[in-house]
Amino acid sequence: MERASGFLEYFTTCEWKFKCNNLIELRDMQNSVDRKVFDFDIRQVEWIPYLESYVKGVRKFLLQEDDSTLPAARRRLTRLYYTELLAKTAVFLGIVHVLLTKTSLSQHLLWFLINLSFHIMQRMPKSWLRYLMSH
Repeated sequence: MERASGFLEYFTTCEWKFKCNNLIELRDMQNSVDRKVFDFDIRQVEWIPYLESYVKGVRKFLLQEDDSTLPAARRRLTRLYYTELLAKTAVFLGIVHVLLTKTSLSQHLLWFLINLSFHIMQRMPKSWLRYLMSH
């Protein structure tokens, strides 16, 4: 998979936009018989099975990788996904911690929100509070 990322880096890191105005015009000009014979409407493609087949084909024919390496590659991608998620969460929580503990404005804002929530709860009808507490 690492070789694949090197081969395909340019194509996977750039944004590509394709316009198909002529194709749309051609589709609009077709009669119903031609639409059945020459069906090129990609909206009907089932993309998930198509992409799964595509990736397996790239692995097998372009990268010359054996299917036996697929479970290990999936485990590695899963580990990388959760590692990235953990890192992003840690950075986010670190920033929130610094903001809440180091700046007086954020401390005042936090206490304001807590105070506001208590005031709102005090002004709520008792029936709402009973409903909220029961669920």
